[in-house]
Amino acid sequence: MSDLKQNESQWKSIYVLGGIFAILSLGSVVLDIFIGSSTGGNLSELPQTAVERFAQFQQNAWLGLYNLDLLNTVNQLISVPVYFALYTALRKTNKPYALLALTIFLLGKLSSFPTTPPCRCWS
Repeated sequence: MSDLKQNESQWKSIYVLGGIFAILSLGSVVLDIFIGSSTGGNLSELPQTAVERFAQFQQNAWLGLYNLDLLNTVNQLISVPVYFALYTALRKTNKPYALLALTIFLLGKLSSFPTTPPCRCWS
């Protein structure tokens, strides 16, 4: 019986951790909206090539990191524990579908990480 209570306590800590990371992820999205709006939000003024983006990074490190999508990458990483918490919450009701959803999410996260610096070289 004590093993069962300890096991449930461990699952509960995953729920709490997932909730904390969900709030952090939401805060990151709001911060992204605020920064994007405060920098003008004009997409045509963004550096269009990788060379221009890295030149901007050398002039203003914070703005350069923002335009290189550092905040979006951090938000992607922050949201991973949220989905693990969702999986743990749904594992009792329908474990196969919960595992399938977690797998699809993780594969989607892996495919969303850029392999090269983001640039609009084709425009």
